[in-house]
Amino acid sequence: MPDDGGSIPKTVRRLVEEKGSAVSTISPDDLAVDAARMMAEEKIGVLVCCDDPTVVSGVISERDIVRVFAEHPEGVGTMLVHDVMTKDVQTCHMDDEISTAMAIMQQGGFRHLPVVDDGRLRALISATDILMFYMKYASLNDRQVILAIILESGLVYPGG
Repeated sequence: MPDDGGSIPKTVRRLVEEKGSAVSTISPDDLAVDAARMMAEEKIGVLVCCDDPTVVSGVISERDIVRVFAEHPEGVGTMLVHDVMTKDVQTCHMDDEISTAMAIMQQGGFRHLPVVDDGRLRALISATDILMFYMKYASLNDRQVILAIILESGLVYPGG
C-alpha cells in the first residue's frame, strides 16, 4: 500500500525497511542453555528457531527459558531448544498493515512477531519497533496519544 503523502506508512514492509531485517536465530536441536547465553550476549529477549536458516519452526523467549528452567532445574544442561520453544508461532507478512501485526501481538499476549513471506523468515518485529516507527512519523500531540495507547495495551514495557 503506498504512502498517503505525509501520513504514517502503514505496511510491515516499510517498518522492516527502516529498522532492518536482521534476525537472531537458533536451531531447535541446540541446547536451551545456549539460547539463554545467546540472548544474554546479544541483549535480546527472543530468538527465532529455524530448522534451516529461513524456515521458522518456533520461537524461544526469556520467559520460556525461565519457566522451563524453574520447572525442571535438573535438566537445564541437557534440555534442547525444541523442548522449550513455542511451536505454534503466529507470524505476519511484509505487505500486512502494521495494525494487523499489532492486533496479532495483543491477542496473543506477546511482543515479538516473525515476518514471513513465501514460507521464509524475512524479519522479526517487536511492539517497541512499532512504537518507535509510529513516533518517527507522528506530530508531537499524536506522539503523546500513541505512547499512551501502546503503554496502556501492555505491549511495551519501560526498558524494552
